[in-house]
Amino acid sequence: MRLSFPDQASAPGDPLPEYAAPPVVETSVGIQFDGLDGYNSLSVAAFRSQIASDFPAIEELPPLEPAYETFGPGDSRLAQPQIQVIAGAIQPRFCFVALDRSELVQIQRDRLFYNWRKTEKGEAYPRYTHVRRRLETQLALLADWAKRERIGEPVPTQCEAIYVNRIPLADAEGNKCGLSFIFPWLKGLMGMTEDGSFQFRRRLHDETGDPVARLNFNLRYGSDESGGREALLQLHVRGRPSDSTLDGCLRMIDAEREVIVRTFTEITSDAAHQLWERKQ
Repeated sequence: MRLSFPDQASAPGDPLPEYAAPPVVETSVGIQFDGLDGYNSLSVAAFRSQIASDFPAIEELPPLEPAYETFGPGDSRLAQPQIQVIAGAIQPRFCFVALDRSELVQIQRDRLFYNWRKTEKGEAYPRYTHVRRRLETQLALLADWAKRERIGEPVPTQCEAIYVNRIPLADAEGNKCGLSFIFPWLKGLMGMTEDGSFQFRRRLHDETGDPVARLNFNLRYGSDESGGREALLQLHVRGRPSDSTLDGCLRMIDAEREVIVRTFTEITSDAAHQLWERKQ
């Protein structure tokens, strides 16, 4: 499967850029689904038993609200604040966390996600092959658990890939630099701004030309705890899978990750690519 912007610069078959030292500090991949009508907090214990050896710690968090990418005449209008009225008991979101806290699995009634995140020890990003393999395992366990516990059958409705990059605003010698050193399209921003943010959304089409997903771009910049200048870049792609099978979800997430990598490369400078040891 391939996702592309209407004005896509790369063509099918173009090699995907690679970096030996990317500034990735967190990545999250997973699915949103319907169908687990019998889900409850007690049933999650059986799911947790399947992964407790790898993810022994438990955290409870408020559930994430359902989110869908829809396309129509009014889909780009500014969102209006709303008051939500929730009927029934609120089921929490459970996070099962590895001992070193670098990996976790999130599950709630309508979502399952795998996260990798850099900890204070500074582990290197383990590469997408590891992240994908972990997700594939969790999705298979989700289907088996739901069937065994007779709580329904998960039917994927959205697939998501999120990459968070923490980028020091410094050149190869460690000297402070402006945003445009990393993001050359911001060259017209004169002077040193204290902090700020920049965000946008873009539609993504499938091979038939139909809109099926969106890229959500969020760039924030300012100072870190020690006073150093840095930028935090989040690239998030969400959309509906081509089919509701395990393979269909993984193909969709593969395509979303490709969009993220190509976008990251297109919006950053050649000088930054050298810092991150671009291979191709």
